[in-house]
Amino acid sequence: TNYLDITSIRWITGFLVGWPCELLLITHDRGFMDRIVTHTIGIHRRKIRKFTGTTERYYEQIAQDEEVYEKTRVNDEKRQKEIELFINRFRAKARLANLVQSRVKTLTKMEKKEKLEAIKALDFSFRARPFPGKHVMRVQNLTFSYDAGKPLVRDLDFTVSAGERVCVVGKNGKGKTTMLKLLAGRLTQQSGEIMYNPNVTLGVFEQSYLNDLVDTRTVEEEILYSHQDVERQGVRNICGAMMFSGDDALKKIRVLSGGEKSRVMLGKLLVTPVNL
Repeated sequence: TNYLDITSIRWITGFLVGWPCELLLITHDRGFMDRIVTHTIGIHRRKIRKFTGTTERYYEQIAQDEEVYEKTRVNDEKRQKEIELFINRFRAKARLANLVQSRVKTLTKMEKKEKLEAIKALDFSFRARPFPGKHVMRVQNLTFSYDAGKPLVRDLDFTVSAGERVCVVGKNGKGKTTMLKLLAGRLTQQSGEIMYNPNVTLGVFEQSYLNDLVDTRTVEEEILYSHQDVERQGVRNICGAMMFSGDDALKKIRVLSGGEKSRVMLGKLLVTPVNL
C-alpha cells in the first residue's frame, strides 16, 4: 500500500474483502490489514502464534499474556524465597525433617521463569531549532514540467506561516511529490519563486534519499558525519533510539534493509537542528 493513493486503497480493500478464497497478507498498514483479515499470525519473542481476529486483538492478547506471566513470575519468586527461608531455618530440627523434605521437593519441582526482556522500540525526538518569524515560506507563480509538454505544477501560490502543519493531498500523478521536491530543492522550477524565511533550517526525509547514503560507512559514521557539532556518544544514543544498539551501530550501510536505511535517514535528521 506504500505507493497507492486513497482511491486505490479503498478499491483494493473492497476487492479483498469480497475475495471468496484465502489470502496471506503482509503490510505495515495495520488499518488496511484489520479491515480484511480473519486471523493474524504474529512473530513475537522468537515464537510464531496464530490468533483469531485483527492485529489489534493480537496485541491486546499478547499484552494480557505477558502481564499474567510477569505476575506469576513475581509470585513464584516470592514463594521460592519463602520456601528457601523455611528450609534454611528448620533444616537442623529433627522433628521438622519431614516438613523440610517436603519443601525441598516442592522447590525442586518449581519451574524458574525468566524475566521478559524489554522489546526494542523507536524512542526519539527531533532537535527543534526555534523559529522567531511570522512566515516560514512563500511560493509565488511556481511552474514546473518534466518535459516541454503540459506543466505538472503551474502558477502555484501559497504561504506557510509559523505554527502551521500542512498536508498535501491529491490523486496519484498530480504533482504532490514533485511539489515537495521543488520545495526541498531537489528539482528546479521553470518559473516562479520559492522564498524561505532566513531563520528557516530545512530537514527533509524522502525515500529516494536512501541512495545518498554511503555504502562503505557504518550506521554510526553515517549519522556522525551529518552535523559538525554532534559527538560520538550522542550518535551512539541516537543509534540506540533507532534500534541500532551495540554492534548493530557498526553495520555497514550496504548490508541494511530498506527499512533499516530509513531509520538511518531519521537518525541523520535527529542530529540536525531544524524548524521545518
